Amino acid sequence: MVPQNGNVKHNLVLPETFSITQFVDQYTDPSLIQRLLLIGMKCPRYAVEAYTLALQKIKDNTLNVSLYKEASHFATLAKANFDSTLLKESETSNKDAFDIEWIVKAGSDFNEQLAKLNFDFSSIRFNSTVDSKTTDAILNLADLYILSGNLTEAIAILRRVESYRFEYQDYLKANSYMIKASLLSQDFRLILSLQSKFYKKCNTFHPNKAFIYSSFGISNMAIGNYKKAAEIFSSVEYSRENDFMGMFTEKDIAMYGIICALASLPKLAIRTTCMKSINFLHFLEHDIQLKKSLECFLKGELLEFSALIQDKMILLEIDTYLRNIYPDLLKSVQNNLIVMYIIPRTTADLSVMATSCLFSSSDSLILALEQLISKGKIFCRLNLFQHYLEIDCSKNMDLYAESNLIKSDFHPEIDFKLNSVKSQLSNRTKENISKKILFLSVQRDIDALKDFFL
Repeated sequence: MVPQNGNVKHNLVLPETFSITQFVDQYTDPSLIQRLLLIGMKCPRYAVEAYTLALQKIKDNTLNVSLYKEASHFATLAKANFDSTLLKESETSNKDAFDIEWIVKAGSDFNEQLAKLNFDFSSIRFNSTVDSKTTDAILNLADLYILSGNLTEAIAILRRVESYRFEYQDYLKANSYMIKASLLSQDFRLILSLQSKFYKKCNTFHPNKAFIYSSFGISNMAIGNYKKAAEIFSSVEYSRENDFMGMFTEKDIAMYGIICALASLPKLAIRTTCMKSINFLHFLEHDIQLKKSLECFLKGELLEFSALIQDKMILLEIDTYLRNIYPDLLKSVQNNLIVMYIIPRTTADLSVMATSCLFSSSDSLILALEQLISKGKIFCRLNLFQHYLEIDCSKNMDLYAESNLIKSDFHPEIDFKLNSVKSQLSNRTKENISKKILFLSVQRDIDALKDFFL
C-alpha cells in the first residue's frame, strides 16, 4: 500500500544531483514501487514523475489492483497541484482515471494463476523432503500473493516451510522470499525471529545469504538497535554474486552501516567497525563520496565530513525502511556527534559546531544542547552573547563517545582550547571545580534577573 506516516515531511527538497532515472535503475519491483510512492508523497518537485512511474510499474509487473487504485488517487492529487483546473475537478469528483481494462485483466490473471499454483501446492506433503521443483511451487505461490499485494497470505505460506525438509540451497531460497515479504510489510520482528536459527544453519556461501544477513541489520536498525545493526552491516559477506532481490543495494548497505555506527559507537569503534572490515570496505567502494566522508570524519575534518554526507542524509528520508524512524536515527547521530565534538575541546563555536554535527541551524543545536545539559548527559554551559559553548572537562560524558584524541581533532582557528584536557585540569583547583554551576543559557539567566529587578 501507499506508505502512511503521520510525521511525514511533505516538502522534502532532494539534492540537485538526484536523478529519478538513476534511482529507478537501482531497485526492482515491488520495492521500487514503494520507494517511488514515498518520493511522490514527500517530494513535490518529483511527485508527478514518481507517481507516473509507480503506476506504470504496478501495471507492468504486478497484479496489485488495490495499490493501483490508491496510487492513481494520489497521482491525480499531485497533478492537480500543478493545474488549478484539475484541482477543482478533483474536488467535485469522487472518481479517479482508472485503467478499467487492466484492472479486469489483473483480477482474471490472478485467479487463473492461483488455481494452478494451489493445485501444485496442495500436492506437497508435510514433513517430507522437498526437491527444487517442489520448492519452486511453494515460492511461486508466495510470489503470486506478493505481486497481488497480499503479503499476509504470502508470509503465512512461507512460514509453513518449516514443516518441510529442505536442501541447504532451497532452505536459503525459501527464507529469502520470507524475508522479502516481511520487508515489504515492515514486519521487522518476524525477520529478527529467524536470526538465531539462520546463523546456526547457514555457514557456506549462497547468493541470497548476504541479502538475509543485511535484512537482519535493517530490522535491527528499524527497531532502533543501531549498535547491533552496525555490527551486522560490517560483517555482511561481500561478493559480486550477491543477490539482494532488488530490495536494496551495495550503496545502501554502506550507508546503513555508517549511519548506525555514527548513531551508536564511539569514534575508535567506528574506525574498527567500518574501516578495518574488508567486506565493508568493498561495499564502501560502491560510493566513493560516502567513503571520503567517513575518512574526513575519522581525521577530525568535521566540516568536510558534514559537507560530503549531507546529501546522503537527505536521501535517507526517502528510504522505505527508515520512513518511521528517521527523526530518531538523526537525533541519535547528532547527539553522538555532539559528545565526540566536545570531548577534545574546552570551548566550541556554536555555528561551526552546528554544521559539524549535522544540524540545520545553530538554534536547533542549542535546543539539543539544552536537553542534553538538563538531563546530565553532558557538562557544559551556553554563552549566547559570544555564541560559544564552554565545556567542563572534569566530567565524563554519558553517551556513546569515548576519548580518542588525535592531532587533527584540534582546530585552533575555530576553538579556544588548551593543548590537552589534562593540562587544563591541572590549572583548576578542586574548589573551582566543585563550585562550578551548570546552567542552560547565560542570556536567559540575565533576562530573568532583569525581569525580577524591573
